[in-house]
Amino acid sequence: MMDLSLLIIGEVIEVRGQKVRVKVYREKNTSSLNYNGQMLKNVSVGGFIRIRKGFLDIIGRIEGEYIVENNNINTKYCEKKDTVERVIEISVVGSINGNGKFVRGLSELPLVANYAYILTEEQVQKVFAFCNKEDPKIEVGNIIAYEKYKLELGVQNLFGSHIGIFGNTGSGKSNTLAKIYNELFNRYNKYENFKNNSKFILIDFNGEYSKSITKTNKKVYRLSTRKEKDKYPLNKEYLFQLEFWSIILEATEKTQQPFLKRAIRLFKNILDKNITEAIITQTQNIIMDIFNYKDKYNILRKYYKEIIFLGFKNTEDEVKKLFDVLTYNSTATNLYLDLPDKSYLNSEEKFYDETRVTNLIYSIKESNCRFDENINYWYLFELVCKIQYINELKKGYVIEDHIAPLIRRLDTRIPEIEKVFDINESFMDPLNIISLIDVNIYMKKIIPMIICKKEYDIHKEKKNNGILNIIIDEAHNILSKESQRESSVWKDYRLEVFEEIIKEGRKFGVFLTIASQRPSDISDTIISQLHNYFLHRLVNNEDIKAIGRTVSFLDNASYEMIPILPQGACIFTGIASNFPVLVQIDRVNKQLCPESDTIKLNELWTD
Repeated sequence: MMDLSLLIIGEVIEVRGQKVRVKVYREKNTSSLNYNGQMLKNVSVGGFIRIRKGFLDIIGRIEGEYIVENNNINTKYCEKKDTVERVIEISVVGSINGNGKFVRGLSELPLVANYAYILTEEQVQKVFAFCNKEDPKIEVGNIIAYEKYKLELGVQNLFGSHIGIFGNTGSGKSNTLAKIYNELFNRYNKYENFKNNSKFILIDFNGEYSKSITKTNKKVYRLSTRKEKDKYPLNKEYLFQLEFWSIILEATEKTQQPFLKRAIRLFKNILDKNITEAIITQTQNIIMDIFNYKDKYNILRKYYKEIIFLGFKNTEDEVKKLFDVLTYNSTATNLYLDLPDKSYLNSEEKFYDETRVTNLIYSIKESNCRFDENINYWYLFELVCKIQYINELKKGYVIEDHIAPLIRRLDTRIPEIEKVFDINESFMDPLNIISLIDVNIYMKKIIPMIICKKEYDIHKEKKNNGILNIIIDEAHNILSKESQRESSVWKDYRLEVFEEIIKEGRKFGVFLTIASQRPSDISDTIISQLHNYFLHRLVNNEDIKAIGRTVSFLDNASYEMIPILPQGACIFTGIASNFPVLVQIDRVNKQLCPESDTIKLNELWTD
């Protein structure tokens, strides 16, 4: 029979709520203890201790230690060092019940004079058993202070939750993100149900994960606003959603969204008809109407040209001949041709009989429509918006200053959107990595919001349709609550989209994983709604305060360690563990690790 008295290292001398102080016996002040031939690590800060109270084993975590002088000992008959006693401070984290299972929480407190014991290997295993033996789990790394034990996390409690990974650049957060999902895919990739019932969308701002996580069941979309690369698939029905176009064009709620709603209605009507005939009719009517709304001609002239160029080929000559000379005289309130003879078109008959007008109308009818064969929905929508704008502006239904900024954004956003999105319903793999390294700074905010909103809405409508996991690396780029590049209204809308996902997504099987080096930039609402946290080294005071303010699973000892964590080490805390755990995350296989290593200068500069 094992002599448990060998494991006694001291006794309780003070109990103040959850905080307990234990005096360590002088003969037990060694780094390790020999217990039946096994070398057990002795108590140290960050380790665990067992306090025996009757038949109950109370488990505490050592948060600090110090020495006190025992004034009851007569220094006359002993050396000064023999009067000093070692005291450790403990925070109670749980207990081992009658069934031998560790239970988290404060159920009972020890009493003064209760003995404190070092943990046996069996007890250590129970303390770090965060899930049942039969539950599926993944290994993420070695537990610091108990290096022979791996941190095993239950698949259900970890991936059926929102996850936050925070740390300064170079602290190891990219490796942590890759590690946990690499472990997941290694475990489940062989199952057809995993492929059929799950979708993972990884928003990769810096292009680090293209070769990472897994080699199979993965599709990488290398998006670019500079040149034609991959395109992310969108359903055609998405083109008829006001919210979709509002995101792309940053439309204001009171003035621009109602205009967009009317343009979408016209867009849908044109698609339901013969597109070529509808565009010809709309364009001809606009040209024929120039005389009736001649007082708006100077404002609309550039838009007349744009809709003709957008809709038809081989009309440049006729457009130039008419619009380069057709002018409006605001004093005489008449249209005239700016030619040597100053030909005034002061009646409808003269305008409609003018050769340049009739030739343009004829060329529109006879030239090739750009949408005859392959319909480019993006440029068709731009054309429809400008037709709608001309029709409403000339009749005074809208104010130019309100809608003109939206039309100008069309000119820049449509070419960019056309390069990154494709209208089709192609099959998507379980893991879809969206690389945004070649996307300009404005579209880096818009593209992730479109993709995440689209996937969330689709998944929400399909009940009992597996899970959707949205993973956002460098999440401060899209979840920042401080941005000078957008209006406060638009920033609020962007944050509301993701706050809805993180608040309501769980009930639909939608989970969010965010990784960031600046948690202070991210909305407190989002951080506080996360369930599990991997906290790497953070040195900025604002970032550390943001973690302390929003992470409820963190104790003081763990919080104070955040600025001094070594590379690759992190504090894991959340619903998947019973208490905060300091863990050294394993490196991902070299072939699957993210491309985020610091450049090696000596190799770069020498042969």
